[in-house]
Amino acid sequence: MGRPKGAKSKPRPSPPKGLRVIGRPPKFNPEFCNVAMRHCLLGATNEELGKMFDVSLKTIEHWLNVDPIFLGAVKEGREEADANVARSLYQRACGASHPETHVSSYQGDVTLTPLTRHYPPDTGAAINWLSNRQRAKWRTPAALSDLPDDGGDAPLPVKVTIDFKDARRKPKKED
Repeated sequence: MGRPKGAKSKPRPSPPKGLRVIGRPPKFNPEFCNVAMRHCLLGATNEELGKMFDVSLKTIEHWLNVDPIFLGAVKEGREEADANVARSLYQRACGASHPETHVSSYQGDVTLTPLTRHYPPDTGAAINWLSNRQRAKWRTPAALSDLPDDGGDAPLPVKVTIDFKDARRKPKKED
């Protein structure tokens, strides 16, 4: 990825006479805030933002620490993206319906039929949602293994024995 449009840094003003400036000129541009927010909506990480702005991860972290507007833009993009995913997961867990129009053609006649498309609840999405929102009530089996042993008796092993006869063999006739 190259540098986004308008991402060139502005020339640094010359320092007052007698004052020496040390280090590279800053690359930060206030226009980066809007670009960063849009990319965070798409799931960009700090490392990906660094590649996009052609700076290191440390520089992105520095910008987040010193510029509250940049930090706010990144947070806003990520929070909106998380909210969209949470809303979609919730709808998938509960099931959803939406209006739709079915288009069909018979002997050259086009027919538009309004209908309601229904998506049933998804148990996997429901378990995911509840195990994250109500951890104490909805633990996954992997999480249950982390619980301390309550000292109860372990279940007894069950032994199953099956006797069978081979039905393919015919018994010998006795003369």
